Amino acid sequence: MTAATAARVMFYAMDVSDSASVVATSNAIEAEIGPVHGLVVNAAYAFFSPSIAHNEEEWRRVIDVNLNGAFLCVRAFGQPMLERGGSVVLISSIAARTSVGPHLAYSASKVALSHMAAVLGVEWAEHGVRVNALEPGYTATSAIEHLKEDAPEVASSIENTIPIKRFLRPDEIASPTCFLLSDWASGMTGSVVIADGGMSAK
Repeated sequence: MTAATAARVMFYAMDVSDSASVVATSNAIEAEIGPVHGLVVNAAYAFFSPSIAHNEEEWRRVIDVNLNGAFLCVRAFGQPMLERGGSVVLISSIAARTSVGPHLAYSASKVALSHMAAVLGVEWAEHGVRVNALEPGYTATSAIEHLKEDAPEVASSIENTIPIKRFLRPDEIASPTCFLLSDWASGMTGSVVIADGGMSAK
């Protein structure tokens, strides 16, 4: 794909919960690659525990990565976009709109992330910057593969709750993400798109 498009693919490591790390990475990308016109915020952390058993350390870690990290990224990468326009997609979750398991901190962070898209989508519209959120459902990532290996009966039970009777493929999340980033979605900002195989519509 890289050869066909004559594009460069580069990787940068950063701690999304650390402002200095995010700013340094943003500056490095601008200097080494050029202006950033599209941003996907996809870093996430979750843990499963009954709400009453949530400990403060894990709670803060989830909020630091999922919510504070998103804020730091959109602030650092979004600031230059306000001068030239751009598009931002925040990867939220259907956990923002329906209870999908015992992970209160994760769900709360995703509710905030979806609403962040609404607030920024309106605020930054006059600057030519669109901000939208995507709420994926259960997707066949490495985490699901591990679940299938460790607890196949749990994985099967979850899969059966999805109307399409299967986990979504990663490309079924990537496609609407690319759409929201592209000019095909030029009339969309502050919107939340759901890709969950019909699960939240039940």
